[in-house]
Amino acid sequence: MAALAQQILQEAAEKEALYKPIDVVKDLDLEFDLGNLLATDPNPLDSFKLRAESREQYLKDLARDDTQLLINQLFKLPTEQKEDVVVAVVPKPKAPTRWSEFAKQKGIKKRKREKLVWDETIKVREGKGGGKGGKTGRCGSRF
Repeated sequence: MAALAQQILQEAAEKEALYKPIDVVKDLDLEFDLGNLLATDPNPLDSFKLRAESREQYLKDLARDDTQLLINQLFKLPTEQKEDVVVAVVPKPKAPTRWSEFAKQKGIKKRKREKLVWDETIKVREGKGGGKGGKTGRCGSRF
């Protein structure tokens, strides 16, 4: 009888070992935006583990832990029942900043400044200035 109970407990422990815990402990709490289903992790990455051979496993474990924390936050949301389905009430996304509203209204878009400029004299794109830019002389040659 005791051997059977021991075997059942051992099998249960082996099954439980296959599943990862749902409680994740981090040094710094994650920042959540549940309206956009977003979690931001301010914790620094371990540079030794990133350079090691097992970096893929480290990144997978990190992604799994952060996803688990996001799902835990989603399960804390209040729920409602609509048409035989239980749904969580997701908060509205964060309001845009005054600058982003102004930029959208005026049509301002983020753009990268071009580093190269078309030189009409030699018909070549070259840098604006700096280390390797604007090296052409008056006659249009590069020497």
